[in-house]
Amino acid sequence: MSTDAARPRATTTLFVNSLGQVLGVSRKDNHDDLGLPGGKVEEGESFAEGAIRETLEEIGVRILRMRDVFDHPCRVHYAHTFQVDEWDGEPTSKEGAWVGWVYPARLLEPNCSFREYNRALFEHLGMLPAD
Repeated sequence: MSTDAARPRATTTLFVNSLGQVLGVSRKDNHDDLGLPGGKVEEGESFAEGAIRETLEEIGVRILRMRDVFDHPCRVHYAHTFQVDEWDGEPTSKEGAWVGWVYPARLLEPNCSFREYNRALFEHLGMLPAD
């Protein structure tokens, strides 16, 4: 068994608006620590099923169409990210977190727990400005 296969599984969803902003979600106990909607994939659940469930639980949005755009080790988890192309509902906090549109660089700040994963994702998708 590979190291990645032995890791717990996680999933995130990437929402991008017409301004190039992404939908950020904070930790419940630290509204300055932003990441993408998502969480742990439950036993017997696919990455896609976990993405749909976690997104509905966290921000109250029902995903209608998404595509798998990235997978990578993330701290202790192995994570997949799905870009959401169509959804139903207005993103709002369902679990006490802050939810809002931000530019990708905001998810790379030192206080963001998943900044390394976010950087790899945004680089992969060409979403970061050239240096």
